[in-house]
Amino acid sequence: MFQDHLELALARARRHELAVAVLFLDLDDFKPVNDTHGHEVGDEVLQHAAKRIRGAARDTDLVARQGGDEFLVLLADIDAGTDVDAAAAVVQEASDRISRAITDPIKMGRAKLSVRASIGSAVFPFGAGDARSLLRLADADMYGRKRERLDPSTGIRRLA
Repeated sequence: MFQDHLELALARARRHELAVAVLFLDLDDFKPVNDTHGHEVGDEVLQHAAKRIRGAARDTDLVARQGGDEFLVLLADIDAGTDVDAAAAVVQEASDRISRAITDPIKMGRAKLSVRASIGSAVFPFGAGDARSLLRLADADMYGRKRERLDPSTGIRRLA
Protein backbone atom coordinates (compact mmCIF):
# COMPACT_ATOMS: atom_id res chain seq x y z
CA MET A 1 0.00 0.00 0.00
CA PHE A 2 2.82 2.43 0.87
CA GLN A 3 4.45 1.82 -2.52
CA ASP A 4 1.15 2.47 -4.33
CA HIS A 5 0.57 5.74 -2.47
CA LEU A 6 4.16 6.79 -3.08
CA GLU A 7 3.82 6.20 -6.84
CA LEU A 8 0.57 8.22 -6.92
CA ALA A 9 2.17 11.04 -4.92
CA LEU A 10 5.10 11.13 -7.34
CA ALA A 11 2.75 11.30 -10.32
CA ARG A 12 0.90 14.26 -8.74
CA ALA A 13 4.20 15.93 -7.89
CA ARG A 14 5.42 15.68 -11.48
CA ARG A 15 2.16 17.09 -12.81
CA HIS A 16 1.86 19.98 -10.35
CA GLU A 17 5.52 20.76 -9.55
CA LEU A 18 5.27 19.54 -5.96
CA ALA A 19 7.77 17.79 -3.75
CA VAL A 20 7.40 14.40 -2.05
CA ALA A 21 9.45 13.15 0.88
CA VAL A 22 9.92 9.78 2.53
CA LEU A 23 11.00 9.50 6.15
CA PHE A 24 12.58 6.20 7.18
CA LEU A 25 12.51 5.63 10.96
CA ASP A 26 14.29 2.97 12.97
CA LEU A 27 13.73 2.74 16.71
CA ASP A 28 17.12 2.93 18.42
CA ASP A 29 18.08 0.21 20.89
CA PHE A 30 14.79 -1.65 20.51
CA LYS A 31 16.32 -5.13 20.88
CA PRO A 32 17.10 -4.60 24.59
CA VAL A 33 13.39 -3.81 25.18
CA ASN A 34 12.44 -7.25 23.82
CA ASP A 35 15.35 -8.96 25.57
CA THR A 36 14.70 -7.33 28.97
CA HIS A 37 10.92 -7.03 29.06
CA GLY A 38 9.78 -9.69 26.59
CA HIS A 39 8.18 -9.62 23.17
CA GLU A 40 4.73 -8.77 24.50
CA VAL A 41 6.05 -5.51 25.98
CA GLY A 42 8.06 -4.96 22.80
CA ASP A 43 4.86 -5.28 20.74
CA GLU A 44 3.16 -2.73 23.00
CA VAL A 45 6.08 -0.33 22.59
CA LEU A 46 5.79 -0.69 18.80
CA GLN A 47 2.06 0.06 18.99
CA HIS A 48 2.71 3.14 21.15
CA ALA A 49 5.43 4.30 18.76
CA ALA A 50 3.10 3.84 15.77
CA LYS A 51 0.37 5.88 17.48
CA ARG A 52 2.82 8.62 18.35
CA ILE A 53 4.21 8.76 14.81
CA ARG A 54 0.68 8.93 13.43
CA GLY A 55 -0.24 11.64 15.96
CA ALA A 56 2.80 13.73 15.04
CA ALA A 57 2.31 13.35 11.29
CA ARG A 58 0.12 15.65 9.24
CA ASP A 59 -3.41 14.43 8.50
CA THR A 60 -2.44 13.86 4.87
CA ASP A 61 0.73 11.87 5.63
CA LEU A 62 0.80 8.11 5.35
CA VAL A 63 2.48 6.14 8.15
CA ALA A 64 3.40 2.49 7.60
CA ARG A 65 5.37 -0.12 9.48
CA GLN A 66 8.16 -1.34 7.24
CA GLY A 67 8.92 -4.31 9.47
CA GLY A 68 10.50 -5.03 12.83
CA ASP A 69 11.10 -1.64 14.44
CA GLU A 70 11.16 0.35 11.19
CA PHE A 71 8.50 2.78 10.01
CA LEU A 72 7.96 4.85 6.87
CA VAL A 73 6.22 8.20 6.56
CA LEU A 74 5.12 9.59 3.20
CA LEU A 75 4.98 13.39 3.05
CA ALA A 76 3.11 14.04 -0.17
CA ASP A 77 2.06 17.23 -1.95
CA ILE A 78 4.72 19.48 -0.43
CA ASP A 79 4.15 22.84 -2.05
CA ALA A 80 7.80 23.70 -2.49
CA GLY A 81 7.97 24.13 -6.25
CA THR A 82 11.65 24.24 -7.11
CA ASP A 83 12.74 25.53 -3.71
CA VAL A 84 14.89 22.85 -2.09
CA ASP A 85 15.16 24.87 1.15
CA ALA A 86 11.37 25.09 1.51
CA ALA A 87 11.02 21.34 1.02
CA ALA A 88 13.88 20.66 3.45
CA ALA A 89 12.18 22.85 6.08
CA VAL A 90 8.93 20.85 5.81
CA VAL A 91 10.84 17.58 6.12
CA GLN A 92 12.92 18.79 9.08
CA GLU A 93 9.87 20.09 10.91
CA ALA A 94 8.06 16.74 10.42
CA SER A 95 11.14 14.80 11.56
CA ASP A 96 11.50 16.99 14.66
CA ARG A 97 7.82 16.60 15.57
CA ILE A 98 7.98 12.82 15.21
CA SER A 99 11.25 12.58 17.11
CA ARG A 100 9.83 14.57 20.04
CA ALA A 101 6.66 12.45 20.11
CA ILE A 102 8.59 9.18 20.17
CA THR A 103 11.05 10.32 22.83
CA ASP A 104 8.36 10.91 25.49
CA PRO A 105 8.55 7.98 27.94
CA ILE A 106 5.96 5.24 27.57
CA LYS A 107 4.29 4.03 30.77
CA MET A 108 4.20 0.24 30.87
CA GLY A 109 2.65 -0.74 34.18
CA ARG A 110 5.02 0.57 36.84
CA ALA A 111 7.89 1.08 34.42
CA LYS A 112 8.59 3.92 32.01
CA LEU A 113 10.36 3.00 28.81
CA SER A 114 12.06 5.51 26.57
CA VAL A 115 12.80 4.96 22.92
CA ARG A 116 14.37 7.16 20.30
CA ALA A 117 14.38 6.93 16.57
CA SER A 118 16.96 7.55 13.91
CA ILE A 119 15.13 9.30 11.09
CA GLY A 120 16.42 9.51 7.54
CA SER A 121 14.79 11.29 4.64
CA ALA A 122 14.87 11.75 0.90
CA VAL A 123 13.01 14.31 -1.20
CA PHE A 124 11.72 14.23 -4.78
CA PRO A 125 12.68 15.94 -7.08
CA PHE A 126 15.80 17.21 -5.29
CA GLY A 127 17.52 14.02 -4.16
CA ALA A 128 15.71 11.23 -5.93
CA GLY A 129 13.76 10.83 -9.14
CA ASP A 130 11.65 7.75 -8.44
CA ALA A 131 10.08 5.68 -5.66
CA ARG A 132 12.89 3.14 -5.42
CA SER A 133 15.52 5.89 -5.13
CA LEU A 134 13.50 7.75 -2.49
CA LEU A 135 13.24 4.64 -0.31
CA ARG A 136 16.88 3.68 -0.81
CA LEU A 137 18.19 7.17 -0.05
CA ALA A 138 15.94 7.63 3.00
CA ASP A 139 17.12 4.25 4.33
CA ALA A 140 20.78 5.18 3.72
CA ASP A 141 20.26 8.56 5.42
CA MET A 142 18.68 6.84 8.43
CA TYR A 143 21.66 4.50 8.79
CA GLY A 144 24.02 7.46 8.45
CA ARG A 145 22.22 9.23 11.29
CA LYS A 146 22.33 6.07 13.37
CA ARG A 147 26.11 5.82 12.83
CA GLU A 148 26.54 9.48 13.82
CA ARG A 149 25.23 8.58 17.27
CA LEU A 150 28.01 6.06 17.84
CA ASP A 151 31.29 7.15 19.40
CA PRO A 152 33.85 5.99 16.79
CA SER A 153 36.46 5.13 19.40
CA THR A 154 34.27 2.90 21.58
CA GLY A 155 31.24 2.01 19.47
CA ILE A 156 29.10 3.25 22.37
CA ARG A 157 26.11 5.40 21.64
CA ARG A 158 26.62 9.05 22.52
CA LEU A 159 23.84 11.45 23.32
CA ALA A 160 22.79 13.37 20.25
